[in-house]
Amino acid sequence: MHVRFYLADQNPHRDRSMGITVYTDDLLRELAGRPGVELSALCSRSSYRPQASVRQHTLPFATDRMAGRLVADHGAALAARHADLWHFPKGHLPAIKPRRPCVGTIHDTIVLHYAERYPETRSALAFAYWRRVLLASLSRFDRICTVSETARGQIEAICAREDIDPPPIDVTYEGARWEEHAGEVRERSGDHPYVLHLGSALPHKRTATLLQRWRELQRRGVELPPLRIVGRLTPECSTLADAVPGVHVEGRADGDALQAIIAGALALLLPSEIEGFGLPALEAFYLGTPVVFTRGTAVQEVLSEFPAGAFELSDADGLRDAVDAALALPPARVAEIAAALRQRFSWARCADRTLESYRAALT
Repeated sequence: MHVRFYLADQNPHRDRSMGITVYTDDLLRELAGRPGVELSALCSRSSYRPQASVRQHTLPFATDRMAGRLVADHGAALAARHADLWHFPKGHLPAIKPRRPCVGTIHDTIVLHYAERYPETRSALAFAYWRRVLLASLSRFDRICTVSETARGQIEAICAREDIDPPPIDVTYEGARWEEHAGEVRERSGDHPYVLHLGSALPHKRTATLLQRWRELQRRGVELPPLRIVGRLTPECSTLADAVPGVHVEGRADGDALQAIIAGALALLLPSEIEGFGLPALEAFYLGTPVVFTRGTAVQEVLSEFPAGAFELSDADGLRDAVDAALALPPARVAEIAAALRQRFSWARCADRTLESYRAALT
């Protein structure tokens, strides 16, 4: 089976999130070791490039600007036709569809969520364009992969609303970094204990809401651990953080530095209002750190082993209870939960499910 990945639409230095590229890279690494699977990729001069074991075809132009992106997305996929199947991990199918079965990974429907709730974050023209691309892709893929039952529900709801007859939708889930540490018992210790939030300027991540609830609890005399925020905040959110005692904000961290910060936290606070999957939750448990998360999101589906970590965004008392439950988890129990999560969400399992989707698309 020869699978060609369309990667010309992934420009990590321009994209708002690295999540899709991380997903693509780790999935390719896992698939590359499977017998009977040949992998190739169509890239551009500016796009993400996979590891050397994946044969690459590079378009003779960059796609990190609109003109190049439009040329690539609306016809360049025809440049190579010798694959048995195409995979579009970003979920956008070009206007001219390759003459082979096409599988797309649609991680979430957040662009429509933003168009409805945060229209000020992009131009009306940009929202209209990406809405059209998503809806057209939903109707034209031969098969769709997605990363949670929650995401599948989002896709099905939009298809019903837009009167789209979708192709079969397969839930493959996905893996996460640091899965090799899942099940290790890590005693939480240190002279400066803290809970952690990965701050963001994106409104759906709800950093400001977390700070408001934190301040509300403090004003009522609730004793809370120090809150460490790592990431880039809006100016308004930075001002709010400065006004909340015990909150320390620092810039972004990556790689080993981020791993150490997550592993050293008493708990990770993940108040996002919408997620397709919620990778930070899985990564934190793998490093021995329990997670507090918003009820009703995909994170609740993923962390069904720890229901006590859920809270409502509007409920400060619920946040306090969820934090207390996380802090009360013994390290051995955290390790048990992490091991169970790896059984469900390893990259090996994701690759198995993805290959099943490929085979179904080819039959």
